[in-house]
Amino acid sequence: MAGLGLGRSAIEGNDTYFIHAFQASGLEAPGFPKYTGQWEAFAGVVADPSMNGQLVYTIPTREGFVFTWKVAGDTALNDSWWHYRHDEQNTGTYGVDTRRPASILDLRVVGGPQPLLAWTASGDDYMVGTADRYDVRWSNKPITSSSFWSATPLAGAPAPQPAGSPQSMAVGGVSGSAVYFAIRTLDGAGNISALSNVACVGRCRT
Repeated sequence: MAGLGLGRSAIEGNDTYFIHAFQASGLEAPGFPKYTGQWEAFAGVVADPSMNGQLVYTIPTREGFVFTWKVAGDTALNDSWWHYRHDEQNTGTYGVDTRRPASILDLRVVGGPQPLLAWTASGDDYMVGTADRYDVRWSNKPITSSSFWSATPLAGAPAPQPAGSPQSMAVGGVSGSAVYFAIRTLDGAGNISALSNVACVGRCRT
């Protein structure tokens, strides 16, 4: 949490319906305490649900409501406990990087004498930061999440740029009446994104 200075911080709710955020010095974070007007149930979490770099604190109540507030902080620091046992892999280990890059959703073929594949870069953690590398593949058959790994790798992928940057690469060494393309993005910890949308050139199946 930002604004607390150095050291470990903690967020706690109590039976007076307030939620406090404290650092070891006793100072409270800007924007706290929060008030629900209801008894909190279970523990709240700090995460980046929209995958856009904006941290959100979320907590449910016994009455069945879910309260969320935008909070300060840098999601790229990977210092939030956003899931039961910390992360999607349930490691229970603080700070481990299990946040995979977001999938590319706008992969497309740009026509011309030498066609290009174009897309918008995702990040290292969802849509935050810069990923490590791309795995671009092609096939004469529609590519799915499972068939991606048997598709043919396409050489010449550029190094990832910061999330949101436009990127492109030349298409060469492919053949067939229909050619399908897809990308997965990898980060430095080895986390792999979900499959991108599939782009196609030629007599494509709909």
